[in-house]
Amino acid sequence: MQQFPAYWSVERRYMEYESNKYIIDIINKNGFRTVVENLDTGKRNEGFHKTSENEAVMEAIRKF
Repeated sequence: MQQFPAYWSVERRYMEYESNKYIIDIINKNGFRTVVENLDTGKRNEGFHKTSENEAVMEAIRKF
């Protein structure tokens, strides 16, 4: 896994949405960057939003 500088905020979350299961990594630095992995298919997508964590997550999920 890539090493992030200590001043970045990194969180890992689990989420179920429309009967799919996801692991979400949220990186907070100059906006919200998310890496979303679908646990059923193993696919990953990224999302970004300058001010909204939820919009960054949903942007990545919409790409599936």
